[in-house]
Amino acid sequence: MSSLCFSGCSNGTATAPPPASNELGKSIQASVTTLIADLQKSPKQAAERLKVARESFDSYAESYQGKFVAVAKAAKELQEQYEHQASQTELEASQARLQQAADEVAK
Repeated sequence: MSSLCFSGCSNGTATAPPPASNELGKSIQASVTTLIADLQKSPKQAAERLKVARESFDSYAESYQGKFVAVAKAAKELQEQYEHQASQTELEASQARLQQAADEVAK
C-alpha cells in the first residue's frame, strides 16, 4: 500500500512557514522601519500615520494570527501614546517594541 502526501502534510516534524507569510513578514518589517523613521521626523503627524498603518497591521493580525498580532498590538500602544502625548522615553520604548515585533515576524 502506498501513501500520498500533498503540500501541507506533515510527518510530525516542524515545517517552515509558507513563503507568502515569510515574504509578508519581511514587507511588514520594512514598513515598520520606514514608519518609525517617519514618526521621528514628523511627530505631530504620528497618530494619524499610525492610524493608517494600523489598518494594515490589524488586517494581517486577523488573517495570519501568531506573531502578526504582536505587531498590531505594539502599533496600537504606540498610537495611543502619541495621542496622549507620552514622554519621549515612553515613545522610544514603544517604537523599539514595535520594531522588535516586526523583526520577529520577518524571521
